[in-house]
Amino acid sequence: DYKKYDKDDLEELAEELEEAYDIDEKDVKAARRYTIRFEIDEDGDEEEEKTKVVVAKIDGKWYFVGER
Repeated sequence: DYKKYDKDDLEELAEELEEAYDIDEKDVKAARRYTIRFEIDEDGDEEEEKTKVVVAKIDGKWYFVGER
């Protein structure tokens, strides 16, 4: 599953990336937040975990930009 960032969320993310990594704000064209579910088996004890990760399309390529 993923959530596509709307214009306001994308603008906020682009500002964060520019501030943190000096990536030009206008180069960030899209972003998505994926929910990743996975199982962990530790000595026979199984549990399900999930995390949310964000990817952004910068200069035509998709990059992992963090967890949310």
